[in-house]
Amino acid sequence: MPVANGANGATHSWTSLPQALETSVAGLNKALNADSWWQAFVDTKAIIEPITFGVQSAGSSDAVLVSVSPGAKTNVSTGPPSKADFTLAARPEQWEKFFAKDPKAPYTSFVGLQVRETRLKKLAAGTCLAFRSST
Repeated sequence: MPVANGANGATHSWTSLPQALETSVAGLNKALNADSWWQAFVDTKAIIEPITFGVQSAGSSDAVLVSVSPGAKTNVSTGPPSKADFTLAARPEQWEKFFAKDPKAPYTSFVGLQVRETRLKKLAAGTCLAFRSST
């Protein structure tokens, strides 16, 4: 994995999101599948095949992967970002603020992170989102 160095030349602790979030990732499957807000978001007929999104530190070769399947089933794993349909990548310093115990605005949502940090990147492997008309 490429090394992201801080100002003093030390490796930043958020260079690898799977490592930084290791204890949280282990319980995410159960938590997301039981969370009413998450279920309201993913329980839609618009998801007609599994879709996976990744979250990674810029330059890292690993990511947290969240897969959603029809029927609002969620599976969280780790692996290479190439396994994701699209990936959100930000600098390790940004993720550290985003995942803080009490994050401060704008680090409270992906949208806020994107607005505040111009280096947030959305990397898409291809077209993975489609709009479905009800008519």
